[in-house]
Amino acid sequence: MCSFTKNTDNAIRSSRILSCVAIVASMSLLFVAQPSSASASRVFRDGFESPGNWQTFEEVVGGSDCYGSGIGQVARTNEVALAGSSSLRVAANVAESLKSNHLIAHQPVFDTPASGKMTFIVWARQEPEGPGRQGETGPEISVQSTAADGLTTIAGVQYLTNPHAPGHGTWQIWQDVGGRGGWSPLFTQPIQRGVWYQLVLEADFTTGRYLRFTLTGPGAQKSLSLTQVRLGVDAKGFTTPATEVTLEAENLYNNCGTAGATSFRVHYDELLLVLQG
Repeated sequence: MCSFTKNTDNAIRSSRILSCVAIVASMSLLFVAQPSSASASRVFRDGFESPGNWQTFEEVVGGSDCYGSGIGQVARTNEVALAGSSSLRVAANVAESLKSNHLIAHQPVFDTPASGKMTFIVWARQEPEGPGRQGETGPEISVQSTAADGLTTIAGVQYLTNPHAPGHGTWQIWQDVGGRGGWSPLFTQPIQRGVWYQLVLEADFTTGRYLRFTLTGPGAQKSLSLTQVRLGVDAKGFTTPATEVTLEAENLYNNCGTAGATSFRVHYDELLLVLQG
């Protein structure tokens, strides 16, 4: 299993890292079509082995007083990694306040809008269960393309991890819902805490439609064609054309503190984004 801690024996760790690198490479070749020329594609990679430009945004969902800001943390860490020694930790409500915290790690990767076909691969790992370590959503990923007209086209998926909610274990997709973006269920596939899963999201920003979503990991092998599903488009207030990637997590919704303090950490590693065309 591609899961390491700081205290893993060095010889064992080295062997596991080599195995994981092979897995990442083989899966990348499986899902990413090779471009016909270097000029035909734009590529962004991050294995989180060195400091990047990841920024933090805490969404106050619907303007609700139950959500807080300044209480989450995005950080590169060597606590656990798929390959190498580091991953990106998105820790919602690390301050353990009596608030919900929708935490977004985001980074502009290109200074122009996305175009053509997109393949977005990333590995994600929910932290192991523990006292107060409960999540509402996460893993959650997206690629957001803002055009000169201020409209942002979003390709994204999220996992509903709240164990008390009716939709627990459901994967959702951000799609066009009556002329604006919104979440819609895809399929139910629970995942395990403390292990790595690969998410592969494919879309076509030229046609404005998804292509496929694939989930791979222990006890989970799902691949769903999405060619009839339109990407969500919204006026989010952005004014600069760009393509941006997000990695997200939210702790358990606690109804303005009545359910007590919770926190939730999702680690991400071996990110690859390819835009062709």
